[in-house]
Amino acid sequence: MMKSIKLPIRRVLNLSLWLMICFLSGTGALLYWRMPHGPEGRSLSVFGLSKHDLIELHAIFGLIFVGLIIAHLWLAWPWLKNAAAKKKLWPIFSGIIAGLALAGGIALAPLQTNANGANESSEQSDCEADAVAGHNNRNGNRSGLGPMRWQETHE
Repeated sequence: MMKSIKLPIRRVLNLSLWLMICFLSGTGALLYWRMPHGPEGRSLSVFGLSKHDLIELHAIFGLIFVGLIIAHLWLAWPWLKNAAAKKKLWPIFSGIIAGLALAGGIALAPLQTNANGANESSEQSDCEADAVAGHNNRNGNRSGLGPMRWQETHE
């Protein structure tokens, strides 16, 4: 890529990365510290966006951020190769492999449930969401848990 084109692209990319990390930090802090966990958080909104909308935006922008990081590393490859690794490629590749292993290990970690088979707060949230949405299971019950289970979780 020509040097005259590369500099403006890198400037826009760096500004985009900065704005993206600020957005992700803001939405992450908002979701973690200000929006209640569980069903009580469903009725809240910020800037006209529900908690669910904010979670989706946070995830989408997180994926865009990963793409921007990859573009940033690609444009900085000559500097990484010459200055950061002193013309040895193994430190760069070992860092990339370690980062990918960390991300993959987290993304592919086995999912677990608690001792009774489900997380009670998410179970209640799903039941309430189904009841509000009017979803019925095959027995005609409002929730997927059945009438007895619904009462047990909401008493």
